Amino acid sequence: MENKENLPAIDRFEAMMIIMSYCMKKWRTSNEIIEYTGYTKRTVQRYVKNLIDYGYMQRSGYSIGSTSKALKMLTHGTFS
Repeated sequence: MENKENLPAIDRFEAMMIIMSYCMKKWRTSNEIIEYTGYTKRTVQRYVKNLIDYGYMQRSGYSIGSTSKALKMLTHGTFS
């Protein structure tokens, strides 16, 4: 199994895109993201926190969802 804790920058970016797209149409729990991606709990927590801090995801209780900013970035490839 690949060590997913020490990913190169481009792979970390891809991992965050995967998490955002997985949470785009349905709010997900951290456990669902962990199961879907195969990343460790700590890795998912770190990526989700970063995505929330930059406005690409939001949390509501135990659920996590992507924002309209994430949709724009995923569909148009633009950062804002």
